[in-house]
Amino acid sequence: MKHLRLILIALFLTASLRLVPMPLSDTVRHGFLATLVLLSGINGRLRLNIGFARRILPLVACLVFASLFDLMFREFGFYSMLIWAQFLSGLFVANTVYALRPDDMRRLLLLCVGILILQGIYLKLAPDSFAARGAAIGITDSFTLYGVSLKRFYFAYFQPNSAAYAIFYMLICWFVTGQKTRIPRLQFISVALILVTFVILTQSRGAILLLAGFLPAWYLSFRSSAAVTFVAVGGLLGLAILPLSEAFRALWLLREGSNAERLAALGDYFELILANPLNGLGTDAIVRRTEDIGLTPSQVFFVELLGTYGVVFGGFIVAYLVYALILRPAPLPMRVAGLFGISVSLFNNTLMTTWAFFPLLVPVMMTTWPRRSSGFPDPVHRRAGHSAPEPATPKPGTPASP
Repeated sequence: MKHLRLILIALFLTASLRLVPMPLSDTVRHGFLATLVLLSGINGRLRLNIGFARRILPLVACLVFASLFDLMFREFGFYSMLIWAQFLSGLFVANTVYALRPDDMRRLLLLCVGILILQGIYLKLAPDSFAARGAAIGITDSFTLYGVSLKRFYFAYFQPNSAAYAIFYMLICWFVTGQKTRIPRLQFISVALILVTFVILTQSRGAILLLAGFLPAWYLSFRSSAAVTFVAVGGLLGLAILPLSEAFRALWLLREGSNAERLAALGDYFELILANPLNGLGTDAIVRRTEDIGLTPSQVFFVELLGTYGVVFGGFIVAYLVYALILRPAPLPMRVAGLFGISVSLFNNTLMTTWAFFPLLVPVMMTTWPRRSSGFPDPVHRRAGHSAPEPATPKPGTPASP
């Protein structure tokens, strides 16, 4: 049952069910799979992990109050229910991931890497078949909208940006898990290189930028807090101002229309926030406004969150995520991981419904909370990608060492 549970979670995280054309939406597919994940860990009985439920309660309560506000004073319709269905699917899987041991988390990530490799082989050997699968469920290559024939590397998402951010979360969790369990040096480096390669192949601008900042920031975080601050800021902002390679510059300039639309959308959303600062417009009103006047998504989660829920509910959600993933973890490397995990919100407007954020990153990061007073591995284990050996627990009746 444990192996089945890990396989189901890996399928959820890699969105592999989209490879099979079915008359079901993504939300229904993943809701069904998330329910199977939940049942696989509890012998067929609905039972939530109390520890995870307690830690995630503030965020869930905030969203419940925001939804009640919409229900009483605005509109609670199809899109509001869609967001809740996706959010609950993520929480069901996160509830199970949170209960995994470090070794099982490592096996889960290895399974994800294996699935991604198989998808990559499928795409390489049978691209027409892969594209036909996407067309069968109504998915086309959005990149052709910019008049460019460049083929971007797809996975079962049929959306390279979604795949890129999910794989980026897998990379972060791999590094975090490497500090909690013994991972052989060769395996640690090999998996990291594979995930880095897949992120680059997706050609997602935001994911590549975050990747360029995360890797050196994580390495320097063991040595100097000043250095990691410098690298983090440089990684998040430096590439946008002065690209480090002609390839990245060309990739960015190929989509000038996309860049211009995002900047214009940011201005529109700031106007919405200023017009409705306290409580926002609500989920359905935001979507309806988009359909009525053609408002382009800003692709910035925090901006759209404030426009949807206002500074009261939206501001609390932002504050909670910053606390849970950056301020609460004690070791600096964990804070680096949380920083770059949340920073995806600068390039993705659906952070809470991304298939790997709550199902994978949030529970993995939260498992580090009880270790605030514990030290990090010694430099030898850090360099090897291992965690330090756990101190031996004395047998009952045996005095502890001084």
